[in-house]
Amino acid sequence: MKRKIAAALCIFALTAGAVFGTGLTEEASAVENYLDVMTAPGQLPIVTEPVTLSVLTIAGANIIDIDTNYATQWIEEQTGINLDFEILLTGSEAGERINLILASGDALPDVMLNSGLQPRQLDLYGSQGRFLPLNDLIDEYGVEVKRMWAAEPAYRSQMTHIDGNIYALWDISVCHHCMYQSKFWINTEWLKNVGHDVPSTTEEFYEVLKTFKEQDANGNGDPNDEIPFSGAITGWNNSVDTFLMNAFIYNDRGSGYLNVVNDAVVPAFTQPEWRDGLTFFHRLYREGLLDHESFIQNVDQLAQLARAGDYNRLGVFPAGTPLMVVSGSGERKREFAALPPLTGPKGNNTAAFYPPGVAFGRGARYVISAESRMPQIAYRLGDFLLSEEAYYVTFFGEEGVNWRRANPGEVGVDGNPAIFKEINTPRNEPQQNQVLNHMVPVYVTQEQFLGRVTDISDPYYVEYWLERETTEHYDGHEPDQVLLPLKILIEDLAEYSELQVTVNAYRAESFARFVTGDWDLEGDWDAYLRELDQIGLDRYLQLTQEAWDRDYAD
Repeated sequence: MKRKIAAALCIFALTAGAVFGTGLTEEASAVENYLDVMTAPGQLPIVTEPVTLSVLTIAGANIIDIDTNYATQWIEEQTGINLDFEILLTGSEAGERINLILASGDALPDVMLNSGLQPRQLDLYGSQGRFLPLNDLIDEYGVEVKRMWAAEPAYRSQMTHIDGNIYALWDISVCHHCMYQSKFWINTEWLKNVGHDVPSTTEEFYEVLKTFKEQDANGNGDPNDEIPFSGAITGWNNSVDTFLMNAFIYNDRGSGYLNVVNDAVVPAFTQPEWRDGLTFFHRLYREGLLDHESFIQNVDQLAQLARAGDYNRLGVFPAGTPLMVVSGSGERKREFAALPPLTGPKGNNTAAFYPPGVAFGRGARYVISAESRMPQIAYRLGDFLLSEEAYYVTFFGEEGVNWRRANPGEVGVDGNPAIFKEINTPRNEPQQNQVLNHMVPVYVTQEQFLGRVTDISDPYYVEYWLERETTEHYDGHEPDQVLLPLKILIEDLAEYSELQVTVNAYRAESFARFVTGDWDLEGDWDAYLRELDQIGLDRYLQLTQEAWDRDYAD
C-alpha cells in the first residue's frame, strides 16, 4: 500500500517508527532469500520475483500521483522492484521532518530518495550508523557508477566523505553553459534605440543604464517607465551581485564568496576591490539605475517587468537563462543578448565559474539506510537510475510520446549528430504525470546534454542560445583556482556549519545595507570588518584552509 504523509509534524514524529519499522512489506518478505532472485550486475530485470523497497521521498510539486507516474511505472517494470512510497510534501517543512526522523532514531525506510540531504548531514548521520556505506556495494554491483568514474575519476573523490565512505548517489550533469551560469542579459533593441554599443567596461555600463533611464529606450513615448537594471532574491542566478562584482574582484556564490589564490583561501568580501564594487553598486542604486525592488522581489515579479504590458520595461537583468525572465514563446526574448564580462577600473574581467561535478547544492538524490533488509537490491536500483535509458525516461518521459531517438541528419546543440529530440516538455508543466524530473539521480555527459535535436537556424532555441553565448563570451574568463567542495572533519562539522551560516548571513545583510546607503562605505567599513572578526571569520577561514590543504593544495 502506498502512503502519503501530509499530517502535522508532531503526528509524523509519532508514526515514523511504526511506518518504517518492518523494513519490508508482506510481498517482499515472502522472498525467503532475496539474493537468489537477483540477476547479475547490469542485467534487467534486477529481480526475477517481485520485491518491494520502502522509499521516503520529497515528491516534485508538479507530479500528479507518483504511484501512477509513467516514469515510476517504467522503473518498476524494468527492474521488477515495487516502490512503496512515503511522500513528504514539498517546502521547508519537508526538510524539518527529515531532520526530525534522523534525530529521533526512529526506523528508516530502505531508501531516502530526493531527500535534500547535504554532505554534512551525511557526514554526521553516516558516522552514527544511520546510512549504509556504498563502497563495497559499488565494488561488487556497480555498473553505472563505475562508468561515471571511468569518464571522470574526480567524481569518485567528490562522492567520498571524510571518513572514506560513500553514502549517496548524486546528480552529475556536464553542462557547459552551467559552468558560467552567472550571466547578465542586456536589451540590444534598447541599445539601438539610444545609440549605444554593447558596454565592455563598468563605466560604459553605467552610461548605458543612465541613457536607458533618461531616454525613451523602449520607444513607447513614455521616458519614465524604463527600469534600467533589476534583479531578484529568488531564481537561478537572478541576484544582482555575482556577475557585476566580477569586474572588481573574482566572485562566485557557490564558494560562499571565498576565493583561492595560490592555494590560499581569501574572502572576497573583505578586500579593497569588494569595497570598490560596493561603491559602484551604491552609485547605481542612488541614481535610480539599479531597481530598488531587486533586494525584496522574487523572480516572478522580476519577470513581469519584461513580460507584462505592450512594451518591455526592463533593460538589464541577471539570470542563468533568460527564459526565467522573458517568455520562451514570445518575441521579447529576441531583444536580449548575454552581456560579456565587464572590465572594472583595475582591469579585473572574470566570470563566475562552477566546475562540473557532483551537484551537492541539489542535495543527495539516493541514500540507503543502514536498516535496509535488501541493501544489494536497493543499491542495484540506484545504480540503474544513473543509466542513459533511465535519464531519458525520468527526465523527458515516454519514448515516442515525449521524446524520440534522433533521425539521421539531425544535429545537436553543438552541430554534431543529435542523439534525441524532445517532442514536448512535461517537466515544465504545472501538473504532469510523465516524469520524475530531478527526483532521482542522473548522470548526464556533455555529449548527451548537447545531443538534443536543435534547429540551429533559430538562434533563440534556448540550449543553442546559451551554449553559443557561453562559448563566444564567457569561456576563458575563469580564474586559475576556485574553491572546490570541501570535506570538513566530523569533530569540526557543527562549529563550521554555524560559522558558515553566521558569516554568510552577515555578508549578505552588509551587501544590501552598503548598496542601499543604510551603511556608509566611508564611515562603516572598518566597523563591518571588525564585526566579521568578532563573529568568527578567522576561525571559519582556518577550518576552510585546513580542508583545502587536505584535499587540494599542491
